[in-house]
Amino acid sequence: MASALLIATVWCLLFIQYLGFGLAIRIFLGEKKDNLSLTALFQTAWLGWAGSLSALQIWHLFFPINELTFFIFSCLGSIAFLCNYSKNSVNADSLPSRRKLYWASSIVIVLWFANHAVHGPFNYDSGVYHINSVRWINSYAVVPGLGNLHGRLAFNISYFLYVAFLEIKSWASRSYHLANGFLLSLFCLQSAASIFKVLFSRFKIRPSDLLWAMFFSRVCY
Repeated sequence: MASALLIATVWCLLFIQYLGFGLAIRIFLGEKKDNLSLTALFQTAWLGWAGSLSALQIWHLFFPINELTFFIFSCLGSIAFLCNYSKNSVNADSLPSRRKLYWASSIVIVLWFANHAVHGPFNYDSGVYHINSVRWINSYAVVPGLGNLHGRLAFNISYFLYVAFLEIKSWASRSYHLANGFLLSLFCLQSAASIFKVLFSRFKIRPSDLLWAMFFSRVCY
């Protein structure tokens, strides 16, 4: 259980970092950063994740993605969060009408995924080329002709940059405990917010809310 709590804590820190990036991107694009709905707040975190992944792609053209990369990006994300997030960032009216139930459900969801994240990877391809790709990214900038060593190393999957980004300190060679579970938790928390909105909210329900709500059971399965 202690390991699951540690993983959940790191996920919370990652959420703050990506939310900071997302808020900065919203400001850069001329969009509002205050009075956001709860689902818009989650979407802002997704925006921050996608933006940081794009930045990592540029970074990796010249440098490996290692602990220095993590330190720089984490500092930038945290500064962006502290500068742009305020108590007015979330519209209180957009929160689920049964807030205590929603937050309790959210804690259960995160801890459930964190408990599963304690286990190692079960995907056959993880041993074939996933882990090898991450180690190359950690050690070198983009290597021309790497696919000649092994064809699957030429797939250039940008997601591996995110996994390599998490290879720091005690998480070195163990970032698989963090990577997928964080994204899955973020997705399900947003889906859960849509479910509560569909079931209990007095506000107008949008088609996107129904879509997010329908995805919840499929993803958990």
